[in-house]
Parts: sequence; structure tokens; C-alpha cells
Amino acid sequence: MITTIIGTVVIVIVTILVGRVIDKRLAPAPEELAGKPRTLPGEAPAAAIRARPAQLARLRAGQRCPNCRAAMRALPDEAIRYDEQSMLVLHFECPDCGRKRSLYAAPTTTRSS
Repeated sequence: MITTIIGTVVIVIVTILVGRVIDKRLAPAPEELAGKPRTLPGEAPAAAIRARPAQLARLRAGQRCPNCRAAMRALPDEAIRYDEQSMLVLHFECPDCGRKRSLYAAPTTTRSS
């Protein structure tokens, strides 16, 4: 009877060890499962927000700090060119925690469909 118990314990341990080896070799790495990081609208020139002047004004007025959720203060905009397109970089600063943030916007004059 004792040999049956010891044999069962050995089989369970071997099965666990084999399963862990197979898991390490066949399972994808966590980085592969996560995929490519997603760029949110406005965070990069390639993901610029297309906006009319009224929408730009709302963007400037409605920014919240990602850290403390306080209303961010708009700083002077910066005009740039990216991929042969004129863009604005909207700069913001949090008056409470001092964090800075920038959004890329591609101004439009007509309504896009």
C-alpha cells in the first residue's frame, strides 16, 4: 500500500514537471500576448485628431490631467509639418501637479465624411 501512495506521488510530480516544461516552451511570452501598444488619438503625429476650429477650442478647454484629474491649462500652440501636412501641437499643463501633456491636431475647415 505504501508503494502505491509513493508511486502516485511520483507520477503526479513528474506530470507537473513535464507540464511546466511544455508550458515554458510552447506558451507565447507575455509580451507577445499583449501585442503592439496602441497609440491613442492625438498622442502622436500619425494619430493626430482631425478637428475644425470649434472642436479645437473644445479640446483646449476640456483637457483633464491624467494624474490628478484637474482641469489642465492650455499653453501656446505650436505649428508643425508632418508627412507634408500642417498640424498643431496643443500643449497643456496641470496647475495642481505640474504634469505636461501635448496633443497633435490636424485642423480642417470642412466637415469630413
